Amino acid sequence: MLAIKCGVESEDNDLKLDQDWPVLVAKRNPSVEDSTVLNQFKKQSPIHIFSSQSAVHFVAKTLEGIDTSHCDVSTMENCTAVGVGSATDSAAKGLQAKMSHLNIDTVDLRKDDRRENGLNWTLERLEHMGLIPRHEVILWTKTWSVSERLLNDFRSSRRWHNWIASTVEIYSLEPSAGPIPVSVITALAQSRQVCFSVKSGEVLDATIAALLAHLHKPTARDLPQNILFSVWEKSALARAQQLYIQSRLIPAHEFDAALSARDTQQ
Repeated sequence: MLAIKCGVESEDNDLKLDQDWPVLVAKRNPSVEDSTVLNQFKKQSPIHIFSSQSAVHFVAKTLEGIDTSHCDVSTMENCTAVGVGSATDSAAKGLQAKMSHLNIDTVDLRKDDRRENGLNWTLERLEHMGLIPRHEVILWTKTWSVSERLLNDFRSSRRWHNWIASTVEIYSLEPSAGPIPVSVITALAQSRQVCFSVKSGEVLDATIAALLAHLHKPTARDLPQNILFSVWEKSALARAQQLYIQSRLIPAHEFDAALSARDTQQ
């Protein structure tokens, strides 16, 4: 079985571009002005939550463009930066190193030496640590994300009507213009088993869309039976169920074993 990781170009740092498949590309949302980003970092002691490494990247690109000779950095308040998982936590920690003129703190959200992924888990940990609702939260995410709904649902469930929490859609995800990897095309032509590892519903949709176009099939259920998937997040599992492809899902450890075998053969 050929194992292929699918993901977002420039966001998923573990993708091997000569072997894996970036099916999406992240682009800055042009409707969010630089001044909007800067003003969020002038607020008093907020907690910045980043939904992905792409969100961190585009915020950092904006902040790196600050001309300190024309910007009073003393107006920049202390803030805290976290992610919604271990990877985004690490990316958020890198903000301070990139921008020494900002005062950015981080917190260790692990519980029992374990860090779970997800916005709700992150918010619950911040609550348990007494950081919210004491501090304002600014959530940096992508366009058409469910993050804002999750944030509002969390606030409603706690009845924190006076808690200030907002969302900034700093980037969008678009289908990548890159080609399907040659190894995938060859395996499909030979009717070999191919398993695509996807982390989210959006990545799953983009992967399936490209496969349908390549194979000239109308729906996901019409894909050849040798095409399998391994999902990471709940959104990917939910989307797989909506597409009626649950029978194509394999456990993560089986995908990891096939991936290890692939890399060993390189």
